[in-house]
Amino acid sequence: MTNAATVALSIEGRPDGDFALPGGLPFEATRFGVALGLCVGYAAKKVGRVLMFLAGSIAILGIALQTMDWIVIDWTAVQTTVQPLLVDPRGVTLGERLWTATISSVPYGGGFVGGILISFKLG
Repeated sequence: MTNAATVALSIEGRPDGDFALPGGLPFEATRFGVALGLCVGYAAKKVGRVLMFLAGSIAILGIALQTMDWIVIDWTAVQTTVQPLLVDPRGVTLGERLWTATISSVPYGGGFVGGILISFKLG
């Protein structure tokens, strides 16, 4: 007897013993995408923390030295140097370029993105 609140998902068995989601995507490929996403997300979070710490430390040191009149920082030159790294001439940002390159080159991007999100939460 089934409960009316229970929703059953149909899982189709395949001859090789693996299962497929209703759309035909095999579980094996989805697991691979999630596992790869977990690894990439964990590494990105750890490396990102180190890079943000270094960038923040350099900024604080520079501002402190400028406040004590030991150095002069030309912020316009800093902006013109960094701006091409962050936004290309077409207006596409660095984040958009990285995201497009990652998703287009990884099979089963849905599982991959899910794995990244899980690892950002857990890692």
